[in-house]
Amino acid sequence: MEHHDSPSHSSDEQAADSVWMSGTPTSRVAPTSCFELDEAKLDFQSICLKCPILMTNPGTWSPTMQGTQNIDMEQHQPARNMVAVDLQTNTVKWEMQAPTRSSPLLEAPLELPQTIMDLLPTFEDRIRMCRTCKLAYCCLEWRLGPPLELNEEMSNLNLKDIGAQAVALSLVTPLRAPLGELALGNNGIGNDGATAISKVLIAGCSLRRLSLRDNSIGDSGVQALALALATNTPLQELDIWNNPMSSASKAALLASARCKVFIEPGVPMVQPAPWLRLAGGRLRAVLFEWISQVHTGGHAPVALDGHDDPQDLLFRTFCHLDTYFSCRPVRNSELQLMGVACTLAASVVHVPRTRNHNHEEVAAWLSFVLDGACTPQEIKQAAKRVMTQLGHQMHQPTVYTFLRRYLRKTGWTQESFSLANYLIELAVMDGAFCQYAPQVVAAAATILSRQYVAQGISFQSVPDWRTKLLKCLRLDVVSELAPCAAALSKLHVAVHGRSHRFVNKKYMWSRLHSVAKVKPNPPADASHFVAFINAEAD
Repeated sequence: MEHHDSPSHSSDEQAADSVWMSGTPTSRVAPTSCFELDEAKLDFQSICLKCPILMTNPGTWSPTMQGTQNIDMEQHQPARNMVAVDLQTNTVKWEMQAPTRSSPLLEAPLELPQTIMDLLPTFEDRIRMCRTCKLAYCCLEWRLGPPLELNEEMSNLNLKDIGAQAVALSLVTPLRAPLGELALGNNGIGNDGATAISKVLIAGCSLRRLSLRDNSIGDSGVQALALALATNTPLQELDIWNNPMSSASKAALLASARCKVFIEPGVPMVQPAPWLRLAGGRLRAVLFEWISQVHTGGHAPVALDGHDDPQDLLFRTFCHLDTYFSCRPVRNSELQLMGVACTLAASVVHVPRTRNHNHEEVAAWLSFVLDGACTPQEIKQAAKRVMTQLGHQMHQPTVYTFLRRYLRKTGWTQESFSLANYLIELAVMDGAFCQYAPQVVAAAATILSRQYVAQGISFQSVPDWRTKLLKCLRLDVVSELAPCAAALSKLHVAVHGRSHRFVNKKYMWSRLHSVAKVKPNPPADASHFVAFINAEAD
């Protein structure tokens, strides 16, 4: 997350500035933040009385000096950091300005600026204040109080346990609008922070997606989350990969969860598996197209056809096949068997615990798909081998998982959603794209789906969508995202019009908005996408 350093000053003495309680807002620039406060929870009179120098008169914005010190306001330079408290309207106003170090206001006790910091609405506001005041007040803690405004994306802020506990308190406050998702990845959150979050989930928090990836959550924190996931029904997805938890804790979390839990991250193949090179990659492409045809064909049993998201099931099957064959020798005679076995494994593992799943019915139908070449029992045994071999790798996000998240952030229409799905399905069937992490491919498809307006593919206009996307990704645009987008645009051109490919037939259906008929844009190189991604927001 980008942070703005405090304004530079002409000397070290001026840089060591602090916060000034100020009045006369009419003579100052408009504050950058103003928010309502709960009078029942905050006693502004006691806040101001903590400082022997300052007090704000009720109903005014002009400061009253208390104590024995006499201050001539005209002798001081205009304040550069101002926080104004109005006792009558219960509002706090913050301005990025600063007084000189010679101001006797710096003699105020630490409790005053800390209390003021806790009243700022967002962690970002507090970080800016902390940076401005760091030389005058080196002990200010910006993560202490619960923020009144939470952003969906709060990864990489170094929140630690104290910040996670503040977020947990904020999630239950009635002053805050409900969040649909919350990303707290890479924040150094440990067991105490995870326990605080779990208590919020047990209390019925309405979050649908929660990311705690890349933190320091151990077994006790995971056990607390397991208890929460056993009772919380709104939560649909939890990211918790790259945390130091034991296999037993992972198993307990998966056993209790009523939602999808992603234990392992999706990673690119550094060295392509031998099976990607079989018949020049054509064998894998043919198998994947056949599986896609099986999943979209008619007469599927209710246990499979009633899956929450058939496209999610399809991409999980693709992912399981790649992971399984990347660590085992491939026999051509078992390709179709393992294809349907991965379908069965995906349908069993990823069905919510609250739903009954008739895997016997699914196995019987898959045997019928194979024209009886394998019995239902053989298919179930093969699915068991897949689940045993993959273990927790069964629970990793796919390119489709990331695509849905990115489109929610950047805006989508039915047409752009279908086009983006078409693009990632093309990419997954091409072994060359295994070199990219799934989130990179998903982001490339998100970007490409916004470049076909002339062909009738509209998209929802979301302010600052590029900034929101890049904040979610944390990828290098030049070396990762732009090359993948360029490769995907070339693949779209190469595959367009090949009527024998099932993926093209599938996306010519009217219910998928016939996006396979859309004429591709001329292939562009990586520099084009670097410029497009880094362009100013519309």
